[in-house]
Amino acid sequence: MSTIWRTKNRGARDSQEIDSRDLGQDITLQEEISELSASEKPSRVVRAKSEAEEAIRDATLADIRGMTLMERGRCPRCGGRTESLLFSAACSSCGWFRRFAPEGGHCAVFLDTGETIECDRVLEVENDQVLCVKDNVVRSQLARQCVRRIDYEWAEEELATATERYVKEHAGICAWCETLLKDLEEEGAPFEEFVAFGAFQERYLLCSTKCLKAFRKQYPTRIHRNCYETDCKDCKMCIRRYDVEGFRRVRI
Repeated sequence: MSTIWRTKNRGARDSQEIDSRDLGQDITLQEEISELSASEKPSRVVRAKSEAEEAIRDATLADIRGMTLMERGRCPRCGGRTESLLFSAACSSCGWFRRFAPEGGHCAVFLDTGETIECDRVLEVENDQVLCVKDNVVRSQLARQCVRRIDYEWAEEELATATERYVKEHAGICAWCETLLKDLEEEGAPFEEFVAFGAFQERYLLCSTKCLKAFRKQYPTRIHRNCYETDCKDCKMCIRRYDVEGFRRVRI
């Protein structure tokens, strides 16, 4: 059973309804909210909920910013360039780092006492505490100073998949046939292509003129019809995202 409070609103609506079901399923919380609304103005409850939603929006925007920076090889803390490893990313400027736990393997936590704890993953939380998680359950909580080292055991299949993805991301792959862009035989390869399918300029790499021709035929431009024939440095039709100084478009 839910409780509904009605409050006056000086804005567009004359009244506003607050349903206790919108504030979560915690029974104790709902009881406390009911008591608060009886002794205080219901508008304070509305204001608190609004502040909570605003905090969630701000946190979501911060997450988007951090993920975008990491995708571009930048540190989410200071904006410096990060060193990208197979399962880790680190920033030498501020010391930030991110370590990825294995999905198919497990972790081994070695303690100063000589004891070893096996678990699926390890979480380092506030107050220098380490949580050992197995089957999505916290099995052990340890003080960080008691931990001598943590080993991450990776499944061979997961290592092979991650290595292949890492090589593709750093060596690059052809935007048409997905061939690795290394040891290419054709002169001038890989071929760089800048084109706008929407409002923003995009960049693609292709391993041969054959793939370049097939790519252009399959994906016609939307901003202006002669995008594939126009030099980017002389064009202002789209929003430029890349430095095109010295770029020369391949004529086919």
